[in-house]
Amino acid sequence: MKNINIAVDFDGTICRTMDFICDQINFKYNKNYTHKDIDRWTFWEESGHEKDFWDIYTYMDTKGRLMLQPYDNYVLKSLSEISLITEKPFDILTANDKAAAPSIYKWITYYNGYGKDEVFSYPNIVVKCLGRVSPLEKLKLDYNLYIDDSPGIAKLMKKFPDKRLLLPNTPWNKEIKNSFNVRRFESWKEVPGLVKNIIKNLN
Repeated sequence: MKNINIAVDFDGTICRTMDFICDQINFKYNKNYTHKDIDRWTFWEESGHEKDFWDIYTYMDTKGRLMLQPYDNYVLKSLSEISLITEKPFDILTANDKAAAPSIYKWITYYNGYGKDEVFSYPNIVVKCLGRVSPLEKLKLDYNLYIDDSPGIAKLMKKFPDKRLLLPNTPWNKEIKNSFNVRRFESWKEVPGLVKNIIKNLN
């Protein structure tokens, strides 16, 4: 297989961070938001909760992320499969503060072995927390394939025709359509096959 560089986002892509954010804001303000209500990237700013949103991220960076549920039942197994079909391990690449890295490592270790045999193949996962950079800064890095829920990244993909994006279906990126280098997916069960096709087409 081609030796491609793969970057996998964490919050909203590997785990369901938005559910936890909704729960915290609901508790504080007696609201009833669900992740289905978050239908645009600017939702929290427009609803007057942007500070709460970032405060929750700061809390997770310092207190941990074990309360976050996996994106679906297939995510860890699929990440393991991806690691077996590529010549080098993928990186976890986030726009979180650098303080988030330990909590991300701990989440992966916890959920990888929780209640079942360990499924993750690569023990030496690289977690790169870039700080709160723009989507463009992510795309400027040396990766061929991104797996990321960000509509900001998706909107810029036409400027990077040699790169590919796998976009998990979420309410906040629903306006993004499939294109020659953007492919939506519903379940992580689909992702290893999509990665194989991308590698084949990039050869």
